[in-house]
Amino acid sequence: MNFDIQLSPHQKKWVFDGGFNGYYSTLGPAELIGFGLPSQLVNRNLLGGSERYTMRAGRMGIWIFSGKVSPEEQPTFSSLNNLVIPFISRILSVLEN
Repeated sequence: MNFDIQLSPHQKKWVFDGGFNGYYSTLGPAELIGFGLPSQLVNRNLLGGSERYTMRAGRMGIWIFSGKVSPEEQPTFSSLNNLVIPFISRILSVLEN
């Protein structure tokens, strides 16, 4: 079988993605309400060899309602940096000999 694969380049090198998350839980003795603001910035060709570099950051706040007068807040912040470098591997090279 012969395949022709056509690859089209992306219009932009940097891509930003942001969002809003929310959840509600009644498991356990308390009610939890949470909101989050995740975001990420992706470079799809950082070093010129189709690498993918991703920077992610997010802020989340959880409010615990357990019958108290005022809810208790547990804020969290997270960040992640990731670099993926592709390489070519000949999986079926054993069968070619």
